[in-house]
Amino acid sequence: GFGSGVLIYRFGFSRIARKNIDRISGQPERACLFSFQEWRSYLLIALMVLLGQVLKHSHISTLVLATVYSGIGTALTLSSSLYYQRLP
Repeated sequence: GFGSGVLIYRFGFSRIARKNIDRISGQPERACLFSFQEWRSYLLIALMVLLGQVLKHSHISTLVLATVYSGIGTALTLSSSLYYQRLP
């Protein structure tokens, strides 16, 4: 799970996070709350929530689910570190 999370971070989530950081940096002081992400990112979030619900209610073994959840959790945690690095 951890290894796949690092790969998901490296080749997916880190790119999205960097785009969002650049977008936030270019925003005026008072911008819309939802303008820090592209509309496609909101679709990705909705898809991830839906997939999470499908996995939660599926008959997949808990070992497999734990691996998937730890991979996604690792990728999200690593991606959030990019935001924290840019805090003033």
